[in-house]
Amino acid sequence: MVLVTLELMARASTGFHKKRHDETLEQFARRVTHLYLENKSIDDVGDDISQCRSLLVLYLYDNELLTVPQLHGNAALTHLYLQNNRIRKLDHLHLLPRLTKLYLGGNQLTVVEGLERLQSLQELHVENQRLPPGEKLLFDPRSLLSLGSCLQVLCVSGNSIDDLVQFECLSQLVQFLCSDNQVSDFVDLTVCLRSWRYLKRLELSGSPVCQAKKYRDRVVVLSDSLGQLDGKEIADSSRTFLRRMQESKERRRDSSNPTSAGTDGLLPGQPRPQQPPPAGQEAPPGHLLLPSLPSRHFDAFVQKSATAGTAEGGGAKRSQSEK
Repeated sequence: MVLVTLELMARASTGFHKKRHDETLEQFARRVTHLYLENKSIDDVGDDISQCRSLLVLYLYDNELLTVPQLHGNAALTHLYLQNNRIRKLDHLHLLPRLTKLYLGGNQLTVVEGLERLQSLQELHVENQRLPPGEKLLFDPRSLLSLGSCLQVLCVSGNSIDDLVQFECLSQLVQFLCSDNQVSDFVDLTVCLRSWRYLKRLELSGSPVCQAKKYRDRVVVLSDSLGQLDGKEIADSSRTFLRRMQESKERRRDSSNPTSAGTDGLLPGQPRPQQPPPAGQEAPPGHLLLPSLPSRHFDAFVQKSATAGTAEGGGAKRSQSEK
């Protein structure tokens, strides 16, 4: 068991943050802003750290912590590094209202929760949790909603995640790192990209969705802001070219559609056949009744009638001229 004490903090300090010979441990604790306590087999943070009222950055990664430490006296903390411990549940984070960066990768979390009061959080890293077989990392919707207006970087790689829509509310995202997961639905990705208007970097490599037809081209076209996809830069000229290609295909598709018949089965300009009057009524003068004919027979009949009418008209004119 290794407990964090003032002596341990003083021994671990280096450079500008090193304890001076002319100051007491208490004076050192009040002055220090950065503590480097990584890889020291720490399993209990204890109470001495609460004396570090000016503490801004705390490195506690690669230790043996089972829970997030209770940092009662460290409300000024902005950066907390807790990677590669054995943390299973997120507690006590409400004590750190100024936290902007939280690193929790490589722990044993199954649910990301308890972040509702972190209204200044800009980066959240929860990649590669040591999950039980067959399980995926879950997110409390309340925590996600509370981070929607502030979170800019989210790293969730390697957590068997298969649902992207839950992250749609994170409208301020600039980087979304989600490689080596089980994301497969391109429709879900489309929904999120329309909400992530400031997204610059997207990592989905190692997920089934990357096997979708023309995956990269479609993602590039969907996002105006994206500058890097799966580790490869996106040039503005590439996006412009792909969008022009898409517009050209759409125009060709629209122009290749044949003119369709109306709801009455007639093509534009085709005369409507006269219908017989209701039962018990006589046909009005000039109303020509025709039996039901197939359309090709009806067209031939109309054409023959028109030709005959033209011929009769010409014969009448000749007779009048002869007289």
